[in-house]
Amino acid sequence: QPEELRQHACLRGFQTGTRPITAWPLRTGGVVRVNGPLVADDMRALLIAAQRGLGIALVPRPLVQVELQRGQLINVLQDTIGLDVSLAVVWLDQPFLDPKVRAFIDTATEWAAAQSPDRGLSGH
Repeated sequence: QPEELRQHACLRGFQTGTRPITAWPLRTGGVVRVNGPLVADDMRALLIAAQRGLGIALVPRPLVQVELQRGQLINVLQDTIGLDVSLAVVWLDQPFLDPKVRAFIDTATEWAAAQSPDRGLSGH
């Protein structure tokens, strides 16, 4: 249960500046307080620490997808803890769009759709 996280080593990032995160978001709203032995400003450092068994980390799914598939990490409380993040690519629609911009838009849209295929993302 989320409240049991207080008894675990939670690997945390920073809120803003130098303030460590002290709460993780509940999907139903609100937060659960967390504490732990490691605070890092690098998601990869949190991932490595979790892989080495140092605690529980809250990191974006795309960052850990391979490790989850390989069984190197397991999801805990995935339906309870976390939040959905939106990605928006905004550009001025014009007749002569720079091909580099079009390539970026297409690549970003494909990447986002691959991260969350059930969300119905589109490139419009």
